[in-house]
Amino acid sequence: MQSTSRDVESGHEAFWSAVFECLVRFHSFSKQDAAVRLAEAKATYDKLTGASPLVYHDDPFYLACDLAGSGLVLDDTNAKAYEQLLSEIPGWPAP
Repeated sequence: MQSTSRDVESGHEAFWSAVFECLVRFHSFSKQDAAVRLAEAKATYDKLTGASPLVYHDDPFYLACDLAGSGLVLDDTNAKAYEQLLSEIPGWPAP
């Protein structure tokens, strides 16, 4: 089955939603601060890559860590919480 542009766009939205939630839940960003950081990141990625799908091959958890300037790793202490977070994102897993 081939992905449509709507499927891809939905997957992009799910990806960025997961990054947002990671900033809030794992890095203690306020929702407002997470939204600002996310908007900056999206603009930067679009400018650098021409809106290439390349960024969507990264894991939302680690992209959020980069945006937060954190060395947090996905391990036994937070893996279940991350899996739960992803299960709450409409459209996840991203195509």
